[in-house]
Amino acid sequence: KEVIEEIKKFQHISEVVEKKMRNADKINLQNKTKTLKEKHRRLEEALQERLLLIDEAIYLQKEQKQQLEESSRRFEEIKMEVQDLNKPLGLSLSDIETVLQNYESILHRMQDLKDRLQSILPVPSYVDRFNTLISKYEELMQEVFDKLVKTRQSYANREQYQNLIKEINETISNCSETVTRINDDSIPPDEKLTKYQSVFEDISQCEAQHIKASDKEDQN
Repeated sequence: KEVIEEIKKFQHISEVVEKKMRNADKINLQNKTKTLKEKHRRLEEALQERLLLIDEAIYLQKEQKQQLEESSRRFEEIKMEVQDLNKPLGLSLSDIETVLQNYESILHRMQDLKDRLQSILPVPSYVDRFNTLISKYEELMQEVFDKLVKTRQSYANREQYQNLIKEINETISNCSETVTRINDDSIPPDEKLTKYQSVFEDISQCEAQHIKASDKEDQN
């Protein structure tokens, strides 16, 4: 800026002196002044361009710093959400469904935030910070994905367990009703024995179902 001001002063002085000079000297001075003006113009354009680049770099660095801080804050919030979900699953299927929905929501949000980070071309001074933060997102996303898979399996096991328990209860109820009818029927003992044998087979199947259901419950 000081250089430009000095050039402007020189131009002003040359214009004053020019009025007092002879034609030959005046033409010579005009040519030199013209050359100097052209250099001044190019210098001023170069300086303005440089200043503009500096302003843009400062703005970009400030913007990326804000993006880093915001993404880091969001990461910590999501990390707390994951920690809050890290507890024993509820007894009902609806409880597990809620946990599944939360994990899926977290994964979706983290993927969106990571994509935004990866779409940014960081300034050199922020490259390491961006890469570190992206790695943190990827690690936490993998952790959440693993928990999601495990929770889905628990949901499937719990659903099968409840269905088996329902079948067992229905079988027990049917067997009880059948035994009552057999006792009330006026039929020969050998026929009653045959029907009791059928009930016994149903009870045996019920026991097998109960063992299977217990195994499913142990997997939750």
